Amino acid sequence: GDALDSSFAGGAMFKSTDGGGTWTMLTARLSGTYPASAGARAESAVNIRDIVVDRNDNKKVLVATDIGLFRSVDAGTTFTLVPLPFSDGTLKVEQQIWTIAYLGAAAGQSAWVVSGVDACDTNQLPPGFGLDQPPSATCTNGTLGDIWRSADSGATWTSLRATSKLPTAA
Repeated sequence: GDALDSSFAGGAMFKSTDGGGTWTMLTARLSGTYPASAGARAESAVNIRDIVVDRNDNKKVLVATDIGLFRSVDAGTTFTLVPLPFSDGTLKVEQQIWTIAYLGAAAGQSAWVVSGVDACDTNQLPPGFGLDQPPSATCTNGTLGDIWRSADSGATWTSLRATSKLPTAA
């Protein structure tokens, strides 16, 4: 999936086990459904921005996309859309994720941070989704973006904005 050009449908995942000599398609499109509190919208990724394999467990894979963060615990056989909490700690809007960074490991669990931006309102796409749509004119939740942290190999995430580690106003 092209990270910057949304005019072409992407979102497919491929895997090589021989250093890139051959490739196998894992999924034609990363897709998932947001929790009911975030509108319960089914979405399919168009852009893939970042992919990381957990260096402590190569069966765990994180994928940053225009509709959120996906996680696999079975080396890419299946992917799940990971709900990331909004800055007030609730799961009420969608996000688009840009980057994933490894922080290290403790007690066999990898720590990660991901950066992204929240959708303006429930049942609205995140800004920049598709053909770089501008934020909704009725943006009530704001689009400051966030950084989320996980200390359990990507199973659960905490908003740094919600924990007062980031400013709450532009």
